[in-house]
Amino acid sequence: MAGRYRALAAQWTALAEAALPDRVPGFKETKALLRRKDERLMAAGSDAEAEVLPVTRQLGALYDQFNPAFPLDAAEIAALLAELGERLNAIYAAEKEAAAALREAIS
Repeated sequence: MAGRYRALAAQWTALAEAALPDRVPGFKETKALLRRKDERLMAAGSDAEAEVLPVTRQLGALYDQFNPAFPLDAAEIAALLAELGERLNAIYAAEKEAAAALREAIS
């Protein structure tokens, strides 16, 4: 079961990565900043405000670059959402199977 849930964790990570494709200007940097912010929050907990504020400002600057023009056009957004939907459906099916197997193992 542990291997099954590790595989699910990898699928969730892949979904998150796919949500901000590196090929789109600014998305790769956004992911790196979000990771940095998360790492600082995890390390310092509630005392992380001073450490995450610069990262939050950098994220705000990236947002300002995108505003008002989002870097994907309507067709690219539709394709990205379709890809994410397919990934999410696959994860859902795998989660259901894993939950059923876990229920059976516990019974």
